[in-house]
Amino acid sequence: MGEWTGEWPGTTMFFGHNGEAETLKYLADAGLSVRNSSVERQDNEEAAVLWIEAVKDC
Repeated sequence: MGEWTGEWPGTTMFFGHNGEAETLKYLADAGLSVRNSSVERQDNEEAAVLWIEAVKDC
């Protein structure tokens, strides 16, 4: 389905189509530490969003 990066809602967002475990592994492999993550189901359609807050390890 592709990927998208852009401004939404007021910050830079990245949208991809991998599963939760695979996405979290990619972030760790890239040297990012996940501070918080949650899967939120949308109530108006059959979709879910994995919200992630991550920081770059120094």
